[in-house]
Amino acid sequence: MLLEIDNIAVSYGPVQAVCGVSLHVAHGEIVTLLGANGAGKSTVLRAVSGLAPLAGGHIRLDGRDLGRLDAARIVRAGVAHCPEGRRVFGEMTVLENLDLGAYALAERGAYEANLQRAFAHFPILAERRKQKAATLSGGQQQMLAVARALMSSPRLLLLDEMSLGLAPMLVEGMFEILRQINREEGVTVLLVEQNACEALRHSDRAYVLENGRIILEGPSPRLAVDPKVIEAYLGA
Repeated sequence: MLLEIDNIAVSYGPVQAVCGVSLHVAHGEIVTLLGANGAGKSTVLRAVSGLAPLAGGHIRLDGRDLGRLDAARIVRAGVAHCPEGRRVFGEMTVLENLDLGAYALAERGAYEANLQRAFAHFPILAERRKQKAATLSGGQQQMLAVARALMSSPRLLLLDEMSLGLAPMLVEGMFEILRQINREEGVTVLLVEQNACEALRHSDRAYVLENGRIILEGPSPRLAVDPKVIEAYLGA
């Protein structure tokens, strides 16, 4: 098992955002977290990447306890986090943003290979490598955010709202690229996504969070036909 989250709790001051969440992600899987705004999905990702301290429980990567590591060492352990809202560095060029994603590479020789893979997935970034990130369209900034995360050669990619604000045609393309990254490069993915239909179509398994707790879990095709999921998240 690549990622094991065991009964974690996370609080922001007096507010408990996540309570008793347990889940797992096997090597090579795409697993999605569904839930309404405020359900705790992003908090789970932040806990894995070391950005939200645990108030209880354990998070393990290949059996290694991540709770003892700071965010920088978690990146070096093989976890990359692509946060909600893109958060590219607008005054830096595309190439400079990608360089930042590679800062923790253990093998410096991997930089050029990772850069070429990023450009193969997102050719527009190669064309605009010298352009400031702030001048890119929203979709191009999302491509840059994903490509920057991949520059660290992650074993586990945490993706938070990849499709947010994107046109439907671009959303489909981004999910196809995600499947390529997963199948061809062996990158395991834990995905937080409001677009439940696409998330379930492209993932292997799914968990549903409500008020900081998991209320449903199972193979994505099964949850896609679950009446509760259809009513709450698929627009029926």
